[in-house]
Formats: sequence, C-alpha cells, structure tokens
Amino acid sequence: EEKEPYFSVNEAAALYFHNLLLNSPAAARAKNYVEKRGFTLKTIGDFHLGYSLDSWDALKNYLKEKGHGEETASAAGLLVKGEDGRTYDRFRGKLMIPIRDIRGRVTGFGARVLDDSLPKYVNSPQGPTFDKSGTLYGIDRAAAAVRKQDRAIIMEGYMDVIMAHQCGVANAVASMGTAITETQVNILKKLSKNLVLSLDADAAGEEAMLRTVGYENLLNAEMRVILLPAGKDPDEVIKEDPGRWEGLVAKAVPLVDFLFEKTTAGLDMDTARDKSAAVDRLLPVVAEINDPIRQAHYLQKLAALVKVDLNTIKASLGRLKPP
Repeated sequence: EEKEPYFSVNEAAALYFHNLLLNSPAAARAKNYVEKRGFTLKTIGDFHLGYSLDSWDALKNYLKEKGHGEETASAAGLLVKGEDGRTYDRFRGKLMIPIRDIRGRVTGFGARVLDDSLPKYVNSPQGPTFDKSGTLYGIDRAAAAVRKQDRAIIMEGYMDVIMAHQCGVANAVASMGTAITETQVNILKKLSKNLVLSLDADAAGEEAMLRTVGYENLLNAEMRVILLPAGKDPDEVIKEDPGRWEGLVAKAVPLVDFLFEKTTAGLDMDTARDKSAAVDRLLPVVAEINDPIRQAHYLQKLAALVKVDLNTIKASLGRLKPP
C-alpha cells in the first residue's frame, strides 16, 4: 500500500516519543503533567503517550538511524522544511499523543505544550495519512465497545477520552474540535447509530449545531447531548464520580430538544420581539429534520413555546424551504 511508509515512520516516531517519556530525565515536565492529570502508568502505555525533546534534530537523527528517509518524514508531517531548505523537527518539548485509525495505525500526532503558551495543542498537518475532519481520536480502542454497547460517546479532546477509558468508559472517542463532521458520523454509523455528544455547544456555534442536526438524517436516528454540570469537563466528572457520569449519559437529551432549550434561554415569550427571535433561530433547525413525524412534533413544540398558531409556524416553514 502506498501509504505504508508514512504509517511506518509515524509508528517509529510514536515508539521513540513514548520511550523518551518513560526513560528520559528531559521529560520531567511531561511526566509531571500526566501524573497531575491522574493518568496511570498503564494508561500512558495503552495510549502510547510520549515526549518530544526540545531539540531541532533529535527525531530527525533517530529516524535516519532507523532507515526512514527525510522526504517520507517530512510528508508525514514529522519534519518541517526551513527557508534555508534544511529540515528540522516539527514537535519540540511537547507531550506527544499518537492518533490512530480504526485499524490501529498511527496517522498523526496531537502535541500539547507544557507551559502556558498558546495554542495549547498543535496537530500534525494534513497529509497522506492524517485528515483532521475524518479523524476520531481513540477509535482504535473504542470501536469494539461502541459496537457492543451500541452507543458512541463523542467528546472534544484527547484528555477527556484518555480519562474516560481509564475509568472504564470504553466507548468514548474525540472529534478533535468543537463540532462533529460528516466523515466522522459516517465512520461511527458503521458501528452504532446511537451517538451521544459531550461537546461544548457554546463554542461550536449555531451553524455547526445546525449541520449536526442534518447528520441525524444520515444516521436515520436522533443524536443526544449530555448536560454537563456548569464549568466541568467530561474528564473531571468521570474522575470524580463514574456513577454520576453514567447517570448523565442515561439522561442525555435529544439534540433538537437541547437546541430548543439553549436557544430560548433568556427570551421572554410574552414579547413579540422574542417570539420572533425564537422562531428565526429554531425554524432552520426544524427544517433540517427529514422525518415527517419528528418534524411535525417539533413544529408543534415551537408553536406551543411561542404561543402562536401552528398554521402560522407551518407557513413560516414553507417560506423558509426552497420550492
């Protein structure tokens, strides 16, 4: 397979980074960080967490020794070409998180800074094996559990997923961002139709959430949203009380109901202006629903919410949809 050299060089880099985290005195800060997060030695091994030396050529020289060419390592995103034409290590002085596909092959890396600088995370660039929009972190470890439990929990970040698996939530994956993509939905759909989102809906923005409602048509099933306690990340809740987490998953609400709640918070349904604002925001959501029974249900819900005749709402929907 033509991608094999890239998977191979990524695997070699993952092993190199992992051994550094376990054995190098230079990795003290990274070790301290993973201990502070509460990760066990077994988890560090399971997820192959690593450390990249704060050096311009440590990885480059290691890969050369192991017989991997500079061009392959550059194309895989491990090396960067400078203005002078020379290559150097892309990841330096960072906690390294190998990203694997469903078959367990390393497609790329997430790297976390170990100080307060921003951005906190950098990923491998788009390349022959790495496509961020089609990547689900943890899918290699979660796939069997998603199939068995017939449910996938989609989180935002690496750390959430690692802690979830450590605490026995084996069906968790991360979307690598604040919203889920169509490619990711298509990957998960082959394992289960039941997708539960544990994402920061505020950060995702309205457009992304609207797209997500559209993905329910691909699944032919409802997505659900976990309502997290204010200010808490999934990994905090899971670590503090796995039982409470299970309760939150069980109580996850349908995505469209969640959007109704979120969109109308703070609106006064006794004023014409706020009724109009609610309809403007929610009608596009309802319009995304293909299933006629579900769409009718939410049209009725919207009419009741804004205390307006159902036919008026239906007429507005008719104007919204292209003929």
